[in-house]
Amino acid sequence: MMKKTFLTSVAVLFLATGIAHAQKPVTIVPLYSIFPPIKYDYDYEGDLTIEIVETQAEVQTFSRMFLAQREKLPDPHGAR
Repeated sequence: MMKKTFLTSVAVLFLATGIAHAQKPVTIVPLYSIFPPIKYDYDYEGDLTIEIVETQAEVQTFSRMFLAQREKLPDPHGAR
């Protein structure tokens, strides 16, 4: 009886260890990979307009207006 209990305990230990190792490993992302490259790390010196709106519909209206206005402007990077 003692031998059977011992073998059962060993089997349970192996199964529990196998289950613990079967988990997906955790991926750790280094901090430097979530920040932009250093060449883009500077203060914005242009004009900035902040519009506060009440509804999602207003956000969509402003987005459409911005896109329509942007299409009229020349591409600063040239035609791509």
